[in-house]
Amino acid sequence: MALRDARNSLLPISYPYPPKNPYNRSKFAHHFLAFALQAGDFDFVRSYIKSLPATETIISSEVFQRLSAEMLGQLSNALCGYDVSVVYYARDPVARANSLAQQLIKAGKWTYEELSEKPPMLSVRADLTKLAGAFGHDALIVRKFDKSAFVNGDLLADFASVVGVDVPLSCDEKNSSITLETAIRMDEHRRDTGVKGLLSVKDFMVGTTKFSLPDNAIKKIKAHSLDDVIWLYETFGVDLRAADAA
Repeated sequence: MALRDARNSLLPISYPYPPKNPYNRSKFAHHFLAFALQAGDFDFVRSYIKSLPATETIISSEVFQRLSAEMLGQLSNALCGYDVSVVYYARDPVARANSLAQQLIKAGKWTYEELSEKPPMLSVRADLTKLAGAFGHDALIVRKFDKSAFVNGDLLADFASVVGVDVPLSCDEKNSSITLETAIRMDEHRRDTGVKGLLSVKDFMVGTTKFSLPDNAIKKIKAHSLDDVIWLYETFGVDLRAADAA
């Protein structure tokens, strides 16, 4: 969204608007490319890549991380002939799991109780190994997702510095955290009413307790991610070993 809002200031760096396509109607981000890859529509992906301007171009979508190694390979093939860099932000595993848990609760896909018993087990090593397999190890730019590590303490400023954007990037916050009480209240509402799907968080905001999965779930996440964190430091020099998981 920040790139879209700054589009007129980004030339000669290009952030092209998504075209009309059968995969989503987003006016920002390139989720449609990931959806097209998931659908096996490689002709559409190749056609879109071919239409990009002959300048430095930013393609951005969080959905890329969900793609299989084969799908990322197809994207890499479509980008053959371009000098590609892949920017990846590595986040403390507990903080990442807590963030994903909130999204799953907001969307009604899991309850807090279910996530407490079976917390999200994500792997930075799996992510980066998959990306390196598609684009090459040297193409990866791995940054630490932590305010203290960001340029000027700001994620957007940090990303801009990485990709060479020399104009300010900003946008209104759209994905704010929920409190623990809010998560429980949303679960209760769904249980009482049978309502499924995404809820409007503002209708359920209550309490002040910072959201976190319980201690037993956090222990599972730490144990699962220990080797990943060590590998990340040894391979890319990004240190999450002493990250504050609070």
